Amino acid sequence: MKAGSFGVREATGHPTPPARRVRPVRFAVRLGMAALAIGLAAQGARADMSLGRNSAAADGYGSIDAGVVSELASVTISSVRRHTVILVDATVSGIDPLPDVEVHLVINGVLSGPVTRCPADAKECTLNFHRPIDADGGLVTIGQPVTFKLMAYAPNGADPSVQYGFTAHAVKK
Repeated sequence: MKAGSFGVREATGHPTPPARRVRPVRFAVRLGMAALAIGLAAQGARADMSLGRNSAAADGYGSIDAGVVSELASVTISSVRRHTVILVDATVSGIDPLPDVEVHLVINGVLSGPVTRCPADAKECTLNFHRPIDADGGLVTIGQPVTFKLMAYAPNGADPSVQYGFTAHAVKK
């Protein structure tokens, strides 16, 4: 069939169109540019949200001393960018029945009021909180590291061992 159509074109005076050639150099350049653009976009995303730079976590065991604000954990995000929100999450579990246990959050040395607390009539208590912090809100300095500390306070009792999980993660708005 191809031979027939070729013969008809030749007989009518229409030249056979040349086969389309793929120019290997031009194709390779376009493919390379596309790969470079994808690679740079992916690299930028990794640089913004890489583990260890804009994410930090700590978990383990600590103690709550009577009448003292005890530091349970500390995490640092190495650099804060504009238009980000830092999500701070914490869990303190295994708290024995104590009168009035409070958990505080410290941002770059500034102590907040109690974020959450166990009432005095609780049996075993677990404290959780989730706190979004707007980087553009003035609490942190753009371009500088920010350190978060998880603190606990029990005015009238001590708890020799509590378990904690503490994370901070910066995400784009």
